[in-house]
Amino acid sequence: MTTIRDVPLFGVLVFAARTWPQRLALSALPPPQRAAEAPGEMSFSELLPAALLAARKLVALGVRPGDHVALWAANRLEWVVLEFALARLGAVLVTANTALGREDLTYLLRQSETRFLFADSRVKGHDFLAVLRALDRTSLPQLERLVLFERDELPGALHWSAIAPSPADALPPPPSDPDALVNMQYTSGTTGFPKGVMLSSRNIVNNAWSCGQLLGLSPEDRVLVQVPLFHCFGCVVAVLGAFTHGASIHLVPWFDPQWSLRVIRERAITCVHGVPTMFQAMIDHPAAQELPVRSVRTGIMAGAVCPRSLMERLIHEWSVREMTIGFGLTEASPHVCYTPRDSEPELRCGTIGVPIPGTELRLVDPDTGLVGERGEIQVRGEGIMLGYWKNESATREAILPGPWLRTGDMAERLPNGFYRIAGRLKEMVLRGGENIYPAEVEEAIRHHPAVAEVAVFGVPDERLGEELACAIIPRPGASITLEELRAFLRERIARIKVPRFLEVVEALPLTASGKVQRFVLTRRWKRP
Repeated sequence: MTTIRDVPLFGVLVFAARTWPQRLALSALPPPQRAAEAPGEMSFSELLPAALLAARKLVALGVRPGDHVALWAANRLEWVVLEFALARLGAVLVTANTALGREDLTYLLRQSETRFLFADSRVKGHDFLAVLRALDRTSLPQLERLVLFERDELPGALHWSAIAPSPADALPPPPSDPDALVNMQYTSGTTGFPKGVMLSSRNIVNNAWSCGQLLGLSPEDRVLVQVPLFHCFGCVVAVLGAFTHGASIHLVPWFDPQWSLRVIRERAITCVHGVPTMFQAMIDHPAAQELPVRSVRTGIMAGAVCPRSLMERLIHEWSVREMTIGFGLTEASPHVCYTPRDSEPELRCGTIGVPIPGTELRLVDPDTGLVGERGEIQVRGEGIMLGYWKNESATREAILPGPWLRTGDMAERLPNGFYRIAGRLKEMVLRGGENIYPAEVEEAIRHHPAVAEVAVFGVPDERLGEELACAIIPRPGASITLEELRAFLRERIARIKVPRFLEVVEALPLTASGKVQRFVLTRRWKRP
């Protein structure tokens, strides 16, 4: 069994290039509208010198060890190359959500003290150039250089392909401390301003290796990377999880259900990761009938509470017998729990499994502080973050003595040692003194045959403090009324958990990583 753990991040690529030199490392596919274009591909023996050349180009640009360098781009070949090049140089990769607007991007660049920004020109209709032109550079005195991947014109910007290192642009000695800061992942901002999560090489390399090991990855596997690289799910679980086991990654620039289905079929993909909304969109897409999924063996569904009904469909309709549920958070690098791929379907459909090796978990009652069988999940182990960048108060609130990381997720432990998510502590709705977790209600609603997707959220109420409302996307050709829904739920859940209001919508507000923004639903709610 090959093992690569407890090393600086760049050591993963060195290890892979020595162990599987001729194996395909990555294939970067074009967007669906340019499907005829050939993908950019590299073996591990080609990726290693490409990353070293990119590191020398960074030196020529002026990047030094310890500098903060932000990547604001779609899933592309250069993203992966720079992930390793920055690690070789000892610089810190700052990931930027592709959905950011001018104010959000300005906040991230200023708060992270980014000196160099690498950017795409446009991503899935989002005009990055317009945002970059509108940046107030005077408010970002620390930002020295802006580098574009495409050859578009932007005052003051350089083009990555035009940077040529000279013999004088030598690399410093390689980093040797696996506990040094290597990556800053900004939280997705579902509840407010994002915070910069500081992660070390040991955090992410060990977590990634564990993910690959639990999935049984090998050099024979081909991993579809449709989750964004700016998220831990992408650049840690998908990329490093594959590379630590010699598997290849196949990048699509952004998620498109029909394009993902086509890539799975044409490339005989064996491992697919995604958030529930991605899998739901793929399995419901008409192309799923024309492009049957036969090669997929495994993958991780994570990033949000995973509906049991969806997992059952993947197992029975796609025959993905080793699909797993993963639970984690960026602050834990990110994987915390998994459902073993050989566990019974009932356990994989209804729980988040057990802690990964090297991770401890406890449940703490938020009211009493006592450890028991139900409460907030708190975690400790090798994946716990170094802290939040320039935010000591938030770090103290998140990391308790032990150290134990507070996740904000509520769960219960089952008699067999598996855990079941009850909901988010911050999303809890307090209705007339009763605590209600939206995830529990959503799971019941998803069993209604007319429901494709649902989000439950709290709305103000003068008498009870809060009331339950739900936003539902019906299945194609189906419809549903509040009366029908309430009648359906009364036989399944407690009466106090039955929503009082129903809103039929065409789409739910999501972050770029696929998480439902319930606070947006609450904010825009208009009482009937």
